[in-house]
Amino acid sequence: MLSKYTFHNLNRFVLIMIIPISIIIPFVKSKYSFQVITTNIPVFNEMHSENLNALQTKTTIDFFQINYIQILYFLYGIGILLSFFKIGKAIIHLYKLRKDAIIKYSGKYQLVFCKTLETFSYFNWIFIPLESMDKADKIIIDHEKKHADFYHTLDRLLTEIFIAFFWFNPIVYLFRKSLTSVHEFQVDSKVLKDRNINISEYLQLLLDTINSNHNKNLYSYFNQSMIKNRVEMICKTKTNKLHQLKYLVLVPVCLLCLLSFTQKEYSIITPEITTSEAKKTTIFTYPIQGSSKPYITSYFGVNRKVFKNLKAKIHNGVDFRAKVNTPIVASSDGIVTTASFEGNWGNLIIIKHADGYETLYAHLNKFNCKKNQIVKKGEIIGYTGATGRIKGPHLHYAIKQNGEYVNPMNYLK
Repeated sequence: MLSKYTFHNLNRFVLIMIIPISIIIPFVKSKYSFQVITTNIPVFNEMHSENLNALQTKTTIDFFQINYIQILYFLYGIGILLSFFKIGKAIIHLYKLRKDAIIKYSGKYQLVFCKTLETFSYFNWIFIPLESMDKADKIIIDHEKKHADFYHTLDRLLTEIFIAFFWFNPIVYLFRKSLTSVHEFQVDSKVLKDRNINISEYLQLLLDTINSNHNKNLYSYFNQSMIKNRVEMICKTKTNKLHQLKYLVLVPVCLLCLLSFTQKEYSIITPEITTSEAKKTTIFTYPIQGSSKPYITSYFGVNRKVFKNLKAKIHNGVDFRAKVNTPIVASSDGIVTTASFEGNWGNLIIIKHADGYETLYAHLNKFNCKKNQIVKKGEIIGYTGATGRIKGPHLHYAIKQNGEYVNPMNYLK
């Protein structure tokens, strides 16, 4: 919407500000955010160990697991290194060109006549083809001097560093293209104004250099691949200044981006209860829908031997036998603090309730809720399955009070 306007200085400012704003916004905490309820996922251990000795270490089963997150981090790091290598290579190339060049001074600018195919600038260095030493076009040199005056090389370096860290995002390359276009529009406009050149003469100069197709990211070129856009912008009538009001749309856009990173946080507020009402707060319904008392295959606290030669363990919940995709309901009102795959737990849901209670539902096949969702007693939150480290489909159900596992049968109704 804004790229077609002739406010080149303003467009450049907007584009440059995108870099710090896009980096800062994700780390800004909005004052309108709510209190978040988080939970620590317990280490998978359906049974509490009792006096396990060194024998357990010998019988530990090791599973080969591919850590995809580490692979992604590795690939991301390789991309950053390659990007910085490309930047460094381009800068070294410039110094090599300058080393073997003939240098002439023109005020604060250095005219570097070297083995290059076309004129370009890098800060105050104006690189000019060696064969054009005696017939270098003053308009082209003037053009590159304007790039130096506007510190466009600094913009390009900042953009290349930004791209180095976000190389995986295709939008950053479109961003670079937009910024390069604005640089050219800005300089074209300035040269035409300061030198009072006839537009047709300037366009003819562009036409004479149109066959060249070189484009180094760190350098400013008089000739660019966006030549058509430059011609259109040169011939365009200046935009009415009232259109600058449209730039105010960027304010709600930034606010929208800011809101997209705020976390919804909840806290459970419960009224004061009397001693006679206290027991009601510790009553939970059975988690299997449609069953007043599902078939239990393993009770809380029952001693079991998991592997041969291991001492007995104590089960920290109860196991309900159920076919795959049997609906599971919330045992009481609360907030879902976890609804994700958690290794040996399989698909796990943890709901935080009032008075320090939490209920855990493990080995699910699929979810019917998401993190930070408020659920009501009896609401379907997922479906039974056989995910995680188990031998057959069932629901492992546990209750914790103030971080300690308790016997669910003392609370279920």
